[in-house]
Amino acid sequence: MKAVILAAGYATRLYPLTKNKAKPLLPVGNKLMIEWIIGKIKEVPEINEIIIVTNSKFYEDFKNWAENKKGIKILNDGTTSNEDRLGVVDDIIFAIEAENITEDLMIVGGDNLFEFDLNKLVTLSKEKKASTIAAFDVKTIEEARKLGNVISDENGKISDIEEKPQNPKSTLAATLCYFIRAEDIPAAVSQKNTIGIPLPKLIMKTKPVYAVVYTAPWYDIGSHEQYKEVNKIYKK
Repeated sequence: MKAVILAAGYATRLYPLTKNKAKPLLPVGNKLMIEWIIGKIKEVPEINEIIIVTNSKFYEDFKNWAENKKGIKILNDGTTSNEDRLGVVDDIIFAIEAENITEDLMIVGGDNLFEFDLNKLVTLSKEKKASTIAAFDVKTIEEARKLGNVISDENGKISDIEEKPQNPKSTLAATLCYFIRAEDIPAAVSQKNTIGIPLPKLIMKTKPVYAVVYTAPWYDIGSHEQYKEVNKIYKK
């Protein structure tokens, strides 16, 4: 099993902090953001390699950081600015094609910080014979409007994922933590140039996808205020 960390964005909302530094390389508490993420990924014993997708602007920074770190590979998606970024789905496809990945795949966004157990995604996937995603209950409709919204039944089977809906049908947020079965990778790879549509929704065109609803903390760091708040939490 491989893991892919998506770190090719330009985090313009966090300027000037991220003008010359990738968001995942920002410090959070006593570690870099990406090091917290890798710690959670390494809790999944089946994962034998972590692939980090970044861009031309920050490629050397990631290479320098990863020097002498075993089991970590850095890929450059070739983009140079926010204007020519590939987007989440195309960066996932880029990694799959560059590394010829044909096995089960854990995908994690490089700006997700979380305390939940990724093993539960693997367990549910085996149980349902389907790809899975991590969902988080944000409790209020107001918060749900700001995020991807997951609609699922009592068994966790997802019927829809809506991006920042005005009238959310649930308070479940879609995190950027996915477990994609090897059997579902071909369906994903066939869906290039789909900026704005989450990968699980593309898989759902032909295969079921299930959600694990977590209660352990999850932080989507998209503003200076959120970054400061998370720093306080992780310094404790």
